[in-house]
Amino acid sequence: LLAMRFIQLVLIATLSVAALGAEHSQLRRNLKNNGVNNKGNNGNSGNGGNASNAGSSNGNSNSNSNGRRKSTQECVVVTSDMQFADRHDEERPLSCELQGDDLNGRKYKMVTINGLPSGFAKKNNIKSGKSTIFNADAEIDDGTGEMYFGDNADVQVGNRGNGNNGNGNGNGRRLAAPIGTFSMLVVRMEAQDAQTTATEATLSDKIFGTGSDTVNLSEQYSACSYNQLNFVKATDAGHNMNDALIGDDGVITLDILDTAVTGVDNGVPRDAALAKGEAVFGESLNLVADYVMFCIPPGTSGGWIAYAYVNHWLSVYNDNWCTSPSGQMHEVGHNLGMAHAGEGTAAYADQSGMMGFSYSSDEAPKMCFNGPKTYQFNWFSAYHVDLLSSDNLLWNGNLVGFVEKSKAENDVDHMIIRIQDASSREDIYVHFNRKLEFNSETKEGDNQVMVATRAEGLEYSPSTLVAKLGDTGKYEYANFNGSGQPLTIEVLAIDMTQPEAPGRANVVVRFGAAPTPAPVNPPSPAPVVAPTPAPVDPTEAPVAPPTSAPVVPATPAPVDPTEAPVDPPTPAPV
Repeated sequence: LLAMRFIQLVLIATLSVAALGAEHSQLRRNLKNNGVNNKGNNGNSGNGGNASNAGSSNGNSNSNSNGRRKSTQECVVVTSDMQFADRHDEERPLSCELQGDDLNGRKYKMVTINGLPSGFAKKNNIKSGKSTIFNADAEIDDGTGEMYFGDNADVQVGNRGNGNNGNGNGNGRRLAAPIGTFSMLVVRMEAQDAQTTATEATLSDKIFGTGSDTVNLSEQYSACSYNQLNFVKATDAGHNMNDALIGDDGVITLDILDTAVTGVDNGVPRDAALAKGEAVFGESLNLVADYVMFCIPPGTSGGWIAYAYVNHWLSVYNDNWCTSPSGQMHEVGHNLGMAHAGEGTAAYADQSGMMGFSYSSDEAPKMCFNGPKTYQFNWFSAYHVDLLSSDNLLWNGNLVGFVEKSKAENDVDHMIIRIQDASSREDIYVHFNRKLEFNSETKEGDNQVMVATRAEGLEYSPSTLVAKLGDTGKYEYANFNGSGQPLTIEVLAIDMTQPEAPGRANVVVRFGAAPTPAPVNPPSPAPVVAPTPAPVDPTEAPVAPPTSAPVVPATPAPVDPTEAPVDPPTPAPV
């Protein structure tokens, strides 16, 4: 009996061990499967691949059989437009910054939204960096970097408010007027099959002017804003790391050697660099610097130039476009909340400023921004004129160019007129595009009065150039205030001849029965001072000579003949 009992105990123990082993093996298989689902496909396909998931946890309990996991929190919507070499643009699909548990162990993660109906953003008044969306049935695919919404999904739209970067730390959103000094981190990359062409030293010079370069992002933004908006090199100070990674040039090289770039979507190296930067610094890159520029190695698919996320911290460039000052200022302009500047039906055609299409030159052009963008920047608010819709509107005054602010007189000169048309919900902007100094290479409308329109308010919105007016030029804005009558904008005179004064365009804005005023202010100083002394000298010259010349010789001449005949006739008759 004892022997049989012993055998029973051995059998029970053996079966228990086998059961535990089987359970443990199943657990290991489950963990492995979760890891595969989250790992994805090594980043070689889709819109960013698994590289964007590097450093994630071992899975999410909401993962399902197709490798996707349920979204449990709202995400912050960000939009972007991409420039192409043939000077057209494409609105990119909406992206969303994941929050909380949806980050799945990451510090920062952005996914492309898939499945929303056409026109969703416009219909719901989506604002980049501010609006949030949530759907209980949405699924995140870490392999492709996408979030899927089901058919007829009930999407809840919210408002995140200003000043949040998606991680709850308040950094990375630039929804207010961009004034101040901000750090910029430039990232070059070494991929499996290519690397960014420019060296760290070259990028530092072309973006911050650390060498001989004089036309670059840092110099131009400082000049155009009169030092109200400045970009400086990011540094190693204050970050969670032991080694000096950035150095003193503001540039870091990240190796993404597991990622090939040839023929793939630019999102693949972009997301790989986001993940690698997070691993290197121990935090999201938007905590390393206020703004970040990615210089993608050459070879990605499509003829793209660059793109940036609106009201955000990240801009992305196709290799050498990182060295183009117009490309830099244009894309960072999107980060700052600036939309495109168009003319007619072409989104990029207004070439008077940097929000038109970009140029490949790394030393040109020297120019700034048009009237609507500069007004939105709020750099020269003391020189703004705001005119509201009215039955009778009349304004007359001088406009000077932004570039001559140092010469402008506060009580005499203005820079931008904004006229609000309540009926069309459109604003009209008028400014003088002075071609000089840091705006000396403006490509359109130089030394002319520019008229442009855009949607009312100061939110992200494209502008359209509608008129370029020279001396005595006139433009009529039809059906102003829904009246059926035009608003007239007329240039009475342009004077750029006074060396100590700014160039001035005397402009009148008129609507209704108000008469056209005479151009009193600009002509007054010029004719009064110069003509007055000119006629005085000739008046004095002829007076002295004629008065003295005839008086002296004429008086004695007749005296001698009078005395000669008096003596002889008297004695003859006696």
